[in-house]
Amino acid sequence: MKNGSAAPHPAADIGTPKTHSATAKLHALNPDIIITPHTHQVTAETLTSLLTDYDYDFAIDATDSHQSRQLINRAAHATQTPYIFAGVHRLTGMAMTILPYHTACYDCAFGHHNKCDFAAHATENTENIKNAENVKSIEIVKPTDTGPLDGTSILNAATGLNALGATPGILGVTSGLLGTLQAAEAIKYLLGHGDLLTNRLLTINLATMTFRHLTVRRHPQCPTCRSR
Repeated sequence: MKNGSAAPHPAADIGTPKTHSATAKLHALNPDIIITPHTHQVTAETLTSLLTDYDYDFAIDATDSHQSRQLINRAAHATQTPYIFAGVHRLTGMAMTILPYHTACYDCAFGHHNKCDFAAHATENTENIKNAENVKSIEIVKPTDTGPLDGTSILNAATGLNALGATPGILGVTSGLLGTLQAAEAIKYLLGHGDLLTNRLLTINLATMTFRHLTVRRHPQCPTCRSR
C-alpha cells in the first residue's frame, strides 16, 4: 500500500497512475509474476475491503502521511493482517513490524499525536515520540549561479529545500534502504525465519550512519489494539 511518492516515475509515465506504472516495470523485470494493482483513495472502507477480499498474508505500508498510516494500522487490526510500516524524511527514517493484537501497533507509538516524528527518533532525542513534518515527495531543485555548492547546499537541493522555503522531502537512497528493509521483513515473516522487527522501532540516520532500536510496548489505552 503506497502512493509511490518516492518511486521512480519517468517523465513518459506522467499522467499514468503510479500503480500501473509500477506494475509495468515489475512485469518487464519478471513477466511471470502476478500483480493486482489497486488504485483507490486511502479510506477506512477501501483498506478494510482490500484486506478482507484479497486475504493478504502480509502488507507493506509505504504511504507518506500519519493519517494514512493510522488508517492502515486500524484496517490491519480489523482484518488481523500482519504488516510493516516505514517512513522517511530526508536522510532519516524509521520502521516497525506489527502483528495485530500480539505486538505494539502504530497507534501505541503515535496514536496520541497528530503527526509522527522521523527526525526526533533518528537523532539524539529518544525519550518520547513527538511531532514533526509529514513526509513530502521529492522535488529536485536546480542549483543557481550564486557561488560554489557545498554538501549541505546539494542535499537541500536534492530534497526540495530551497530559498522559497519549500518543505524538505526525501532522498531516494533513504527510501530505497527502508523499502529493502520492509521487503526483508515480509520475506522473513512468510518463511517463518529470523527475528521480526516487532515491539521495537528501528530508526536510521544516514547522515551519521546510525541505526538504533527503540522499545515500543503495547499501550493499555491504545485506541486500536487495547480491546484484546
